[in-house]
Amino acid sequence: MEQTPFTVEKLLQLPIMQDAKLVGGFEGTVNEILCVDIMEIPDITGWLRKGEFVLTTGYSFQDNPQGLCRVLEEIHHVDGAAVGFKPKRFLQATPPDAIELSNMYGIPLIEIPSAIPYIEITQPIMEQILNSQLTMMREVYNINSRFVTLLATQRSQELLNVLGQLLGCEAALLTFNGDVQMRTAGFTVDDVKMVRNIRSGNTAMAYVALTRTLDLTDAFETMCLDQVVALMSLELTAKDAHASQGKRVREEFLVELLSGSLRMEGILVQRANQLDFPQGLSRVVMVMEPLEDQPGNMSSKDRVQSQVADWINQTHRTVFVAASVGDHVVLLFASSESNPVTQQQIVRHMVTTLQVEVEERFGLSMRVAIGEARQDLRDVGQSYEEARRAMSVCKKVRPDLRVVHWSDIYVEDMLLTMGPHPTLDRLYTSLISPIHAYDLENGTDLLRTLDIYLQFGGNTKQVAAAMFIHRNSVHYRLERIQDILGRDLNDPELSFRLNLTLRAWKLGLGRSN
Repeated sequence: MEQTPFTVEKLLQLPIMQDAKLVGGFEGTVNEILCVDIMEIPDITGWLRKGEFVLTTGYSFQDNPQGLCRVLEEIHHVDGAAVGFKPKRFLQATPPDAIELSNMYGIPLIEIPSAIPYIEITQPIMEQILNSQLTMMREVYNINSRFVTLLATQRSQELLNVLGQLLGCEAALLTFNGDVQMRTAGFTVDDVKMVRNIRSGNTAMAYVALTRTLDLTDAFETMCLDQVVALMSLELTAKDAHASQGKRVREEFLVELLSGSLRMEGILVQRANQLDFPQGLSRVVMVMEPLEDQPGNMSSKDRVQSQVADWINQTHRTVFVAASVGDHVVLLFASSESNPVTQQQIVRHMVTTLQVEVEERFGLSMRVAIGEARQDLRDVGQSYEEARRAMSVCKKVRPDLRVVHWSDIYVEDMLLTMGPHPTLDRLYTSLISPIHAYDLENGTDLLRTLDIYLQFGGNTKQVAAAMFIHRNSVHYRLERIQDILGRDLNDPELSFRLNLTLRAWKLGLGRSN
């Protein structure tokens, strides 16, 4: 918009002002006049306004020529426009101090012939001001209507383009993470000179970035930016509310599926499709928990889990549905692979990749347990229960594992289902107790060495690497174990019994637990 403000220079061009004389403040002729008033009181403090043209006869300070300087001081304080006075009525001449002050402040000081009535000055000035404001209001209305139409028709990019054109610069909408959501063609982040936050209530949601600094005294430019910020705030608030509602509904439906209380498959499938759940031949449930031995304040665990679930839903929406449930994050994955072996490999790979991403973003190492796949949505609760049990067993039996599948703990699940048994007590007494007692008496680590030896199938090189000891130390420890038991560890039957008994003992099923 081409600005046509009513300035002091245009004031002096009015026919009624042809005999007026500018005696000071020549640099202030560009000052915009926003209003006009007549002041004939001694104390004008608090009465003046920005852009005001003050008329006075000097009556209130006829015995104090410095009173005109006081008027100029107040005009300067409020960023007024100019001062006009009639020197021949009560002041015989313009005080030199007032002329000096008007020059210093850049406030025009205008001598007005005493024969001109003030009404003949104020009336044309008001007409000029009102015409200027009317033009502005018409332009504001047109621009606002254009902005609202673009927003209503979901053409936010065009709205941003129009803003850039009106302000003569490039513009963009950015998140507070620095991600560019929309931008004009020539926008680059390095050229940003000014930003304006977009708020919803007290929450800053994003910001508009401009490649030039606006003159905040320019009413039109300020209005354009304010209009766009207000409209984008409405749009982002609406989108955020819709997304929050959709997120909450998806999570609530997932929790309902996990409970196993919903049994009508057709309705479940229809609802899952409406909520944009991942589709496939079968569904797999996983649970994810932070590792127990991590540094940091775990009192904020619930908040962190919620953040992790939100992030997964945002960045992997087509692959996972996630929710924070209890002390873990639950993920539902749909697989299109029919071969169970290949399917498990795909799931393990995806989980490992997700673990890396979570650790990079949140600085949090996670353990993931995976249930078996189910074809029907009504059965995913079973997969969830398997994942939970796999997580619980893994933390007791194999705390070194970061990813555990339900199939990895078949033996442990069988032992837990069987529960405490006299035979397990006898196996513990004959095989585990002697080694455990030796460790307690001598401060050795034979039982842990045996456990790792059995996990690696007797590979002493891997045992040494896992325990950070020399391979010869492993052989020495194994010899001591054989001496204590009086049995050969290479005996497959003995290895089987030791492995089974150790697993039961770590699950709390053997004697002394």
